[in-house]
Amino acid sequence: MRRIQILSLSLFAIIAIFLNSCERFSDNQKGKVEFSMSADDGLKSFSETSADTSDVYYSWHLMISVMNENGEYVFEDEIIPLLSFGNEFITRKIELETGKYKLTKFLVINPEGKVIYAAPLEGSPRAHLVNDPLPLDFTIRPEQTTKVMPQVLVVLDYPPSDFGYAAFGFQIVNPIVAYVMAMDDNPLYMRPSAIIPAMMTIITPDGRVAKYNLKPRVNRVLIKPGYEVYQVIVENPNFPPLKMRVEAKQFIETTPENPLIFNLSGGEYITVEIQPGPENGKDAMITDLNPEKNFGDHHFFEASFLTEPVLTVMRTRRSLIHFNLNEIPKSARIENVRLVLHFEVPIWDSLYEMGRDEYMLWNDTLVLQQIVEPWEEHEVTWNNQPKTIEANQVFIPMYDHLSTNMRVYDVTCLFVPCQEIAAPNYGMMFRHLAKENIAPGGARFASSDYPIESMRPKLIIRYTLYTN
Repeated sequence: MRRIQILSLSLFAIIAIFLNSCERFSDNQKGKVEFSMSADDGLKSFSETSADTSDVYYSWHLMISVMNENGEYVFEDEIIPLLSFGNEFITRKIELETGKYKLTKFLVINPEGKVIYAAPLEGSPRAHLVNDPLPLDFTIRPEQTTKVMPQVLVVLDYPPSDFGYAAFGFQIVNPIVAYVMAMDDNPLYMRPSAIIPAMMTIITPDGRVAKYNLKPRVNRVLIKPGYEVYQVIVENPNFPPLKMRVEAKQFIETTPENPLIFNLSGGEYITVEIQPGPENGKDAMITDLNPEKNFGDHHFFEASFLTEPVLTVMRTRRSLIHFNLNEIPKSARIENVRLVLHFEVPIWDSLYEMGRDEYMLWNDTLVLQQIVEPWEEHEVTWNNQPKTIEANQVFIPMYDHLSTNMRVYDVTCLFVPCQEIAAPNYGMMFRHLAKENIAPGGARFASSDYPIESMRPKLIIRYTLYTN
């Protein structure tokens, strides 16, 4: 017969200041609940399951359910980060109103999303192994400390039904694993970028709140699943709070090498990412080799001057792109705009054979220019291409030493003019500034018509709202 390890866990309730000590409590009085786990012999296996005990701070979680005396859930399947504190394990303090409650669920989840310990429910096959199976009644009274001590069993390979949890399954025990990091990274300030500590608060659409202490590193956190979008607040005492909406898929797609970065520089701002596909994207390629032909469904966003091997002639290509900014409020003050582009294979290899001086000159001639005339994606050609201006243009280096196929360019000047000009903005044209027909080369990135969604052009806009 398997040996069942039993752990004692203490529930401490710290009550706020009260007006009287009667059993009938006044309205709106509140206390705080804190779950605490002592690292006695029964908890050794808990600590040793993590190779790095510091990961317990972020990776281990409790899942609890608590009912009030009216049978309403105060917490239902609430996931709470479990923190390492010396030889003990504690959670953040949770505020509760004074009154009577029932603890109806108590699970301990490891970093892989598996339930390692569970408090059995009364009437379940394993309930006889503990003195007091769930639910446990407890009362929060003013100026008194209420202690609730549920006993938990090691789950091992027993099914959920043995503990009375017929409904627990994948969604409950598999929270979203996300990698996040806070930074001070503002190109407008004359200081180096730095990874900083912060407090991250995640609020679900139904009002559930979870807080995470972020260390100055890539942090692995677990997030309650079941929602498409979350409200995120990231705070550091040296910066205004950052508030933004984050989709669940953004958390899911993070990795230790590609974390979600919260940049706290520049004050309280809102970040919007625009990455349209073939239906909503507006971009096109034009070429002097086919001056009357439209290439509105071209897979590449490119600027190049190359030889056509079949026709043995040279041809020049330019590209146009426009992002719909309708979701940006009219009262917004744009702080920063970045354009994210991806390429399959670079096409500027021929530049290696050029002399250094000539290469450096040529390397500065790829630009994004402001388009100042209307154009249509499926009508624009080389012969009817709209005009552009050089003011506020952004230079695009054709070669760098980065090993990734992703490039991020600061195009703020094309949206918030660095030079005051009175000209309309109809998007950006990607082209050579000069020597367009002298030496072969250029750059070719994926367009909004590219078949791989993640490689399509993306505009990241950071803005604040004017307040009176």
